[in-house]
Amino acid sequence: MNMEEFIKKLDIACRILYSQKKEYLAEYLMCNKRSLEQIAGGKPYVLCTYYVPSEIASMYDAEFIYIERIVGIAVSCGIVGERENRDLPERICSYHKAMWELIETEVLPLPSLILAFFYPCTDAWILCERLHERYQIPILRIREGKQEELRNCCQLLKQYFPCRQSIEETAAFANEAVILKAEIDKKRVEYPGIVRSDDMLKLFTVENMIGSRQAVRVLQCLLAHIDIQIKAYVREKRFRIFWMGLIPLYDNNMLSFLEAKYNCQFVYEEMWMFGNLYLRPSFFYEDMENKIKHSLFYDLDKRISELIKKIKELEVKNVINFSQAHCSFLPPQIKEIKYALQQNHIHMYNLGADVVKGDFARGKIEKIIEACKESECL
Repeated sequence: MNMEEFIKKLDIACRILYSQKKEYLAEYLMCNKRSLEQIAGGKPYVLCTYYVPSEIASMYDAEFIYIERIVGIAVSCGIVGERENRDLPERICSYHKAMWELIETEVLPLPSLILAFFYPCTDAWILCERLHERYQIPILRIREGKQEELRNCCQLLKQYFPCRQSIEETAAFANEAVILKAEIDKKRVEYPGIVRSDDMLKLFTVENMIGSRQAVRVLQCLLAHIDIQIKAYVREKRFRIFWMGLIPLYDNNMLSFLEAKYNCQFVYEEMWMFGNLYLRPSFFYEDMENKIKHSLFYDLDKRISELIKKIKELEVKNVINFSQAHCSFLPPQIKEIKYALQQNHIHMYNLGADVVKGDFARGKIEKIIEACKESECL
């Protein structure tokens, strides 16, 4: 595979999604397609770990490639293979092996710069350090996300790239996205199942676009889609499930299949729990630091509290968590989360697999769905 084939596959996917009237997903993929086209044309890009603030990325005239976002799209398009990797630790998360493969096989050229945030994923940090060492790519390390670090990040980016938009414009786009997402969430609670969890799990990395005009456009399309669906909405008697974690990228319509087979309804996703803080242009770096500290995975107690609040709001009794194999930071928290949910009379079931490479057997989750169904009758 090469970049040209990747772009062609994205173009086909966008056309199919437009024909299915899923403009929100089509627009999201189109943004990524345009970014790859710019890189193929010679425009420099910056490789970023997940929590590098997208608001900062939005301000500079380069392409910013976030590891999880591009790997998710590449796997879904069949771009990533089963290439053996001896350059990274054997048990490193496969997202990062896949990112290495995209660069090593020249699907993506070398980035001009790496922005590596230590929080929350140490595997991403390892990948960035190995790429830096192997290819001598300049790297900026963000260890805690404090104001001074974020200011330094902007100063460095200014040395490499011209500005694309001001802090004021960036804050305005980010705040508009917060308003749109709040309205989307409100309607998802009021009309459970109004949009498929499968689609939301394909779309959650729009978080890496907040601060841009493109993120606003994607969320506007999603809200418009929901408003259309509401007109024909019928409240169904299905048992509800809250989804934590990811889904296999090679089987990314799995939840829709399960809904049809078991008459259940996946109503919300933990990965969609982001974006509820506003930015003030005059306190931009202070607010960015605050946003990082208030992100869901920054503090376990806060994560548990927010989960319980959302699950109760949705009137859900059952939670399924899907852990990514070899994930360095999420699986160790599961025992404590499960205990807290049990104390609140919420059933939690855990399973996992490699969501990037492998062949997840649906039978595992079907047994859990049966258990969920039985618990609803208790």
